[in-house]
Amino acid sequence: MIIINDKMFNIIRKESNNSRYLPKGLNRILRDGVSLHNDCLVLDYFWKANQHLLEQEFQDKTHYECFINGFHLNDFCKLNAAKYLFVFIKKLVNLIKDSNSSYRFSIMITINHQDVHLTFHVKHQNEPEWFELEQIDKSNDAMMIIKFEKGTVCRENWGL
Repeated sequence: MIIINDKMFNIIRKESNNSRYLPKGLNRILRDGVSLHNDCLVLDYFWKANQHLLEQEFQDKTHYECFINGFHLNDFCKLNAAKYLFVFIKKLVNLIKDSNSSYRFSIMITINHQDVHLTFHVKHQNEPEWFELEQIDKSNDAMMIIKFEKGTVCRENWGL
């Protein structure tokens, strides 16, 4: 399921989402893979630099995952980061599914003045979502939330 606000819809329509490759920086993030630490799924690229942070220091596992996995795509590519958004998401989804196809997870993307931020978390039992879906239209930023349930397919053409 994909939930977007009007601001994100307008950005997506304007952007060229035809890129089939990723800049080296974004590829490096994916190449390091994902792993499970204390029942939290994290991108190893960011976890290595943040091993000193403990899940117990956060409100819950969802907050911990979103903090560790959150980053600005602009920091890893020289050109318009939104251009690479969908190919990065597709590769990230495949990476997560390859690690465990039964994960239910959400990816959240915000864009504020060309600054693209992405994070994700696994759906943990008895924990709320990172962001309340009904608040998406109230956001000042362009937002998209992609929820993956078991069996969800990540398509090349997102239908937007």
